Amino acid sequence: MLISESYRFIIANKYDTSVSSVITLADTDGYFWDQFIFRDYSYSINLAHDIFGMSPSCSTSEANPYIAVEVIDKVMPSEETFLHMLEATENLPCMICFDVVSTPGAFLEINEEKCYCKPKYFIYDGSLWKDNLRLDCDTGTAVKEVFINELSSLS
Repeated sequence: MLISESYRFIIANKYDTSVSSVITLADTDGYFWDQFIFRDYSYSINLAHDIFGMSPSCSTSEANPYIAVEVIDKVMPSEETFLHMLEATENLPCMICFDVVSTPGAFLEINEEKCYCKPKYFIYDGSLWKDNLRLDCDTGTAVKEVFINELSSLS
C-alpha cells in the first residue's frame, strides 16, 4: 500500500487497544510519499528505499523524521546496507521500518480504521529496535542475522 498525502498515520512503537494509548514516534500528517527513492545521507551513504515519506515543509526533526519502509522478503539488504542504515539514522532524524508483504502485519501492522502504523522492527537513532526495545545490534551483520532468523520463524 502506498500511503497517500491525505492519509494520516501515527507511527507508534506501542499500541494498546484495551486503553487506546499510543506512544507516538512520528505523526505523518501531510507527509509526501513516493516509491523507489534514492536518498543521500552523506557523501558516502546513499540508500534506496521501497517507500519514502517526508514532511510537507521539507524540514526534519525528531518530531518529523524521514520515514522509509523496506520490504525485506523480496530483497534482503546487504550487511553493508544495514550498517549504512544504522549510521544514517544516528546522524539524521530518520526512521527505517521493515515490512514483509508475504505475511501482512508480521513486521508492519497497519490499522487504517484507527490511523496508526506500528512497526515491529525499525532502525532509529543508530539502533535496531523491536517494538519499544533497543536491540544490541551495532553491525550490519547482526541486524541481518536478526531479520533472517525472524523470517525463518514465519515460514
